[in-house]
Amino acid sequence: MVAWSESEKADIRAYLGFPALFHQFEPRLENAIRSVQSVADGGVLNDGGATQERMRDVLSQLAEVDCRLRKTQIYGQALSVDGNDIKVDYIRAGIWLRMEGRRLITQLAIPLGTTPIKDYYTGLPINNGGFGGNSPFPTDLA
Repeated sequence: MVAWSESEKADIRAYLGFPALFHQFEPRLENAIRSVQSVADGGVLNDGGATQERMRDVLSQLAEVDCRLRKTQIYGQALSVDGNDIKVDYIRAGIWLRMEGRRLITQLAIPLGTTPIKDYYTGLPINNGGFGGNSPFPTDLA
């Protein structure tokens, strides 16, 4: 396995809504990112890099969701193509892609023992509880 690249760390911070500018003031996330690496790469897990590999897979899936989301926005003005043969429902596609992205972000957060602090797709803070909260993420059900 290979230790996290700075680009991968930046992606993890972004998807979880943690600021990059003051990342040294939130050492828990930085330590968690380093800790999920295998022992050989300076982490604490003795899993041969399986956790980190799974997280890299989630990062690549999130990159694909972002790419597909950008593509749906390109066709946001199209109502039909070639005489109503193909209709583009970009609104539903965008909603579904954001839901999928949030599911993947949750999978990224679980090994780190954290929850996102901002919604990656809206930039809104996450309200983790209470009636009418804006959290798209699961709250503590206990």
